[in-house]
Amino acid sequence: MELNPRGAVKSESPLARVRPAVVQAASPQDARVVVSEKAFLGHLVLRGNAGDEAFRSGVERALGLALPLELGPISLDEARGVSLQWMSPDEWLVIVPAGLEFEAEAALRRELTGHYAVMNTSGGQTVLELAGPGVRELLMKCTPYDVHPRAFPVGKG
Repeated sequence: MELNPRGAVKSESPLARVRPAVVQAASPQDARVVVSEKAFLGHLVLRGNAGDEAFRSGVERALGLALPLELGPISLDEARGVSLQWMSPDEWLVIVPAGLEFEAEAALRRELTGHYAVMNTSGGQTVLELAGPGVRELLMKCTPYDVHPRAFPVGKG
């Protein structure tokens, strides 16, 4: 099944309709925050028991990444474009390149046994990359998390 069909059906990012309303600086050097979208990536929500060695090793065999066991650095393979982020004690977000979401899901289902869940949530999500000197101030307005660099360094999920 092709999640992002090319041709007769137009694929749109979840942000497609808000782009015209975004104020743009004359140049990136003038902007306090630069927002870049990484659209159409594959998103899978994985649920399971992190205390189960078979679950942890099955995830690692399927994705080639160690399962993060707490909030902190994201497990990331930049060369393959695959990441694994802790969401809660029994939930993780898997992000893969566009078109590989079904392959990643199938690999997880092959390697995992027992009680687990894998859900493809790709269609309604997107990834935003924030850059610039005003990012910390923007995040301070948007989230209750402590975004001081010692508590929220670059790369922390």
